[in-house]
Amino acid sequence: MNIDKNVPMPNKGVSGKNNFIADLEVGDSIYTEDKYDRDRIRAAFKYRNIPYISRREGEGWRIWRSD
Repeated sequence: MNIDKNVPMPNKGVSGKNNFIADLEVGDSIYTEDKYDRDRIRAAFKYRNIPYISRREGEGWRIWRSD
């Protein structure tokens, strides 16, 4: 075991497959036919306190980033 000094700590950030949500602009949307994906994406919006609107569309759901 080694003790290392003066190694910079990484920036705190959210990692995972939902990182793209932070890059969405107001009015951008995501479409999914998978209910699991819909729930996962909505939870990611809620976790980041980003407002969103979700509506049923055809065989799936569309989720918009709102103002």
